[in-house]
Amino acid sequence: MRGFLRYLIPIAMMAWFEKNILAYVLSIALPLARVIFEHIWYAPETMTTEIINACIEVLSFCLYAYLINRLAEHSRRMASTITAQRAEMTHLRAFAQTRGRTFRGRAISPGLADGMAVIHLPAKPVVLTKEHIRREEVEAETCRFERALSASIRDLNDLVKQREECADEITSVKLVEIRV
Repeated sequence: MRGFLRYLIPIAMMAWFEKNILAYVLSIALPLARVIFEHIWYAPETMTTEIINACIEVLSFCLYAYLINRLAEHSRRMASTITAQRAEMTHLRAFAQTRGRTFRGRAISPGLADGMAVIHLPAKPVVLTKEHIRREEVEAETCRFERALSASIRDLNDLVKQREECADEITSVKLVEIRV
């Protein structure tokens, strides 16, 4: 049991840092080397018992390396997801601070207001599809998204300016809020 525990740290380190081949090589080589050295220096057990113990240790180490590797992959994916979500939230907060407006007044109830609403629907319905992109395309797609977002903001600002320019012509329509 002593030999079993002292090999866990190097195997775990190799598995955590994605050195899977080295982790599995250590999982096999370390118990076999222990059997050979123990048999040369002193023989506390029979060779058959030592080999069976070594096989159990090899299987245990390989399972341990596999589980540590899976945990490391999961941790990296979670860190990546959290980083991406934090970046998205930062963009949304920045946008809300620059474009957000709060209107004060008497609310009928939460989420309700009194007035007339005009809803603009596009001529063709928008069909959203789910697409997967490769890792090397992520940065290009992020840039494309940011350009599209900037273009949308420009278009909305142009709409607000057009509304302000013809405010005296159309008095019944009020642009209350625009959100991207």
